[in-house]
Amino acid sequence: MLFSRELSGVERAMDGLALRFQAEAHNVANINTPGYRRQSVPFEDSLRDAIEESQIPVNPNNPSNGPIPDPTALLKTWAPSITTDSLPQRADGNSVSIEQEMGDLAKTVQEFETETEWVASEYRDIKFVIDAK
Repeated sequence: MLFSRELSGVERAMDGLALRFQAEAHNVANINTPGYRRQSVPFEDSLRDAIEESQIPVNPNNPSNGPIPDPTALLKTWAPSITTDSLPQRADGNSVSIEQEMGDLAKTVQEFETETEWVASEYRDIKFVIDAK
């Protein structure tokens, strides 16, 4: 596909945002659970690293490199992960703040919508080119 690396990157970002949304919703659901520790999904740095590593060129003239790898292979195997707060914020041991969670949920939804619009725009461009022929 013409934009496979970019599409793979956006797909992985959407995976990260979806998992983040689930973690944030889980946090809200456990706002009154004593001892519950807030969960988060900080994926941007690791995804950025995976995207940068997928752009490292391979020298096809050097036989020790073997076949040219799929540039999106690393992105296909990348996955976001959940982290858990280690320190409680309240006397009951719960580390969830409803104000923070609601703000984070709104931001996550907005970021997901932005990624969705980018994908839709790319496909509209392709459709335009196909229809123009």
